[in-house]
Amino acid sequence: MSAQLNRVILLSDGLANVGETNPDTIASDVHGLAKRGVSTSTMGVGDDYDEDLLTAMATSGDGNYYYIASPEQLPIIFEQKLQGLAATLGTSVCLSLEPQGDVVVADVLNDLTVDSQGRFQLPNLVAGSPQEIVLRLKVPAMAQASELLRVRLSWQDKAKQLQAVGGSFQLPVVPFHQLESFRLNQEVQQQVALMMTARAKKEAVQLVDRGEMGAASQVLQQAKADILSFNLPMSAPEAAALDDLEQALKQRRVASYRKMSGQQAYSRSSRRSSGHTNLRYAFGRGPILGDITQQQVEAIVNSTDQSLSDRGAISCAIHRVAGPALEVACQQLNGCAAGDAKSTPGFNLPAQWIIHTVCPMWQGGKQAEIQVLAQCYESCLKMALLEGIRSIAFPAIGTGTLGFPVELAARTAFETIGRFLFQSTAIGQVLLVCIDEKTLQIYQTEFERISGWQ
Repeated sequence: MSAQLNRVILLSDGLANVGETNPDTIASDVHGLAKRGVSTSTMGVGDDYDEDLLTAMATSGDGNYYYIASPEQLPIIFEQKLQGLAATLGTSVCLSLEPQGDVVVADVLNDLTVDSQGRFQLPNLVAGSPQEIVLRLKVPAMAQASELLRVRLSWQDKAKQLQAVGGSFQLPVVPFHQLESFRLNQEVQQQVALMMTARAKKEAVQLVDRGEMGAASQVLQQAKADILSFNLPMSAPEAAALDDLEQALKQRRVASYRKMSGQQAYSRSSRRSSGHTNLRYAFGRGPILGDITQQQVEAIVNSTDQSLSDRGAISCAIHRVAGPALEVACQQLNGCAAGDAKSTPGFNLPAQWIIHTVCPMWQGGKQAEIQVLAQCYESCLKMALLEGIRSIAFPAIGTGTLGFPVELAARTAFETIGRFLFQSTAIGQVLLVCIDEKTLQIYQTEFERISGWQ
């Protein structure tokens, strides 16, 4: 078994009340298993389990913790978990930070366990799943560029052999007056803001545990004001998550509040990648019934043909509202291949941008139509990244005259967008806009399934 990946998955909807019940002893036993190559992940269902115990077990066991509000979310989480296991490249991952000279590591914003050698313990290395560590360095004035920090990452590969890679970090030396003119890196600024919000959620949980509900509410309100003041891609969905937490507090749903808040803080700051920690807020709490041309977002998506014409219900509506300048702009793009995307200004639309994509006609699934539909969503999201777009609205692509089965189209939309958002916070919000009630009901059902990706 030494060359195998061994993982225990604990699913619980209650408390430890039989056998060993001491949380410290249980966490110690789980840590011993991890040292022997058996990691532990935990999943809590509903509002009656002990989240502190399951979090401690996952942290000690080199695994992950999941809060599952409804059993209907279990299939997608198990699917995600098994895919992650299959793509695991390294376990027992440790990060060493060695500041050089008078440089000081002032803070590591991630909530990470530190081992006896001063190394930070990281989640397993999973192919295609980035991990971002946010730290603050205190750097003294320097006359010339020099090494500031040495970094070493070590892990065990699938054969249980120790592997390591190292590197160093330095910055150019500039006069103080030039330093003040440098623009902040938005990606770094966003990760810092999200980590600080995670700390606020954790602080609010501690206040709730002491019965200080008013103080906890104030912490959440201040965190919301702070995240909105940054005006970042993730500001809106993170503020929505904080709103729901505060509502749970006001309604004295303490059990739900602790689990929601604890999961969000855990996912953001300790064990997970740098994407959205809760897709419910990334998708604006769910699909909506409405007119794609009237959405108050930075970009809307137009489902069109390869010549980028105004034929088709969605394209015709968009061209009518955007005005005649859109037709001219589309003609200059020289068409678009199926599955690709191209952008134009929004002209008279509320949205600044239109991203045009081409979906094929449904032919019974024999011509890789689903794969091309998924490519349409991916291409639109990549184009949004290229244009610096932070919010985007999609129609239910393929479900009209193109003839796609609505259930398949909905699943493809949410899974494709969900995978993207799970890895990135560059786009803060994605809306799915349905044109009729029947389509909305099907998309809502699929959304409830996919939003189990915590």
